[in-house]
Amino acid sequence: MESSKKSKKIIKIVMVLFFIVVASDLAPISLPFSRSFYDDQERVQLLCVDAEGKHLEGARVEIREPEGAVVYSGLTNSTGWVSTSVSAGSYVVRVYWMGVAVSSKDLFVTGPATVTVQCDVYHLTIAINLLYFIPVRHANITIVNATSHKAVDGYSGEIEIPYGFYRLSAEKTFRLPPGNYTVIVEMLNSQSQNLVLNRSERLVFAYVTSYGSIFILICILAAVISCIGFLVTGRKRTKKNHNL
Repeated sequence: MESSKKSKKIIKIVMVLFFIVVASDLAPISLPFSRSFYDDQERVQLLCVDAEGKHLEGARVEIREPEGAVVYSGLTNSTGWVSTSVSAGSYVVRVYWMGVAVSSKDLFVTGPATVTVQCDVYHLTIAINLLYFIPVRHANITIVNATSHKAVDGYSGEIEIPYGFYRLSAEKTFRLPPGNYTVIVEMLNSQSQNLVLNRSERLVFAYVTSYGSIFILICILAAVISCIGFLVTGRKRTKKNHNL
């Protein structure tokens, strides 16, 4: 009986030692496997800029395999960057702005990569003045897609006058994808213009009035009339003196 109990203990000890040895042999195998899996992932950083080279915040970026499967989708940060890790290989980078595809670029990943993606996003500057020389600083601007007839962007409030010599317009700049647009500017009255946007443009609205612009216009007219009256009166006095 005692010999059988000893033999069972020996067998148990041998089995425990066997499992310890097997486990120690398998550990080096599984570790390199997991390490090689992660080593296949390469860091990719993408900077999205518009047609003027300015960074795009909030653009949607997709990285797709050649067959079309999406391996990454995200939004650019406040400085226009996105970053992710992908396996080495060939991809297509697509950028969307306001729901419109504005760039498609092939990407070949063989190691860590930093890529700048220039997008077809153009600057549309709206310049507002009365009769081309009195800035209108408060207005409501609506930009409508002429194809879908939906408002895609807009602004309401105070508009800045850009710093510079002989700048007589209040200006607001929008960034838009290519397309057909109708721009409507409203204050005491309204004015609209249509355009096909395929490069950066500047539109001037010279017939929009506001209380402030009307007041300035009245002051200018009063000053001009006063000057004319002063000149006429001065000339009459000069003639009168000569006659005397």
